[in-house]
Amino acid sequence: MSASSKFFRHWVAAHAVGLLVAMAAFAVVADNPLMPESEPGELVGHLAGFLAFAAVFAYFQRGALAATTGRPVRTPMTLWVVGTAVAVWLGYGLSYEVIGPPVDFAAALVIVGASSGLLLMRELPVGSRWLMARGALAGVAGVVGMVPAVVLAGPLDDLLGGGLAPFVVAVMLIGLAGGACVGAVLRPRSARPALV
Repeated sequence: MSASSKFFRHWVAAHAVGLLVAMAAFAVVADNPLMPESEPGELVGHLAGFLAFAAVFAYFQRGALAATTGRPVRTPMTLWVVGTAVAVWLGYGLSYEVIGPPVDFAAALVIVGASSGLLLMRELPVGSRWLMARGALAGVAGVVGMVPAVVLAGPLDDLLGGGLAPFVVAVMLIGLAGGACVGAVLRPRSARPALV
């Protein structure tokens, strides 16, 4: 296997698994039955869920970036997590309030792609000026990838009897498909090993 294909597989896998686990973390924290059903309780649960999502996804992204570039990630973990959490809150949270599902998940994928591109621009200053735009396009590709998960959400809910479990499974499928698409489109070319 060539170095570039090994890099590509690692980068895509990190995004697919990272977004899968991040979406599951969000679902479990935000929609936890232990959270009060009140509006403030729901707000606190979702804000904590966005932070959980961002922390998990940042861990996977930063690990993949460090492994493929061979150097430490310069952007502090706190900045990476807060930047991702704010982006997800803007994309998912606001679109949920204004439009609702599944547009909220679609907006979140586009915003996650764009914010990932912006964070990568900080890491790869040479030849990276279009990474934020490519990130947004990667999010659009993720939206296309999430369509099967959205189609399966209703039957999954019926099969698993409703509640938190089918929601977690559905968002994990969205994360897996969306993350693979985001990783495939938003691979930092200047981070790849030199191609001969």
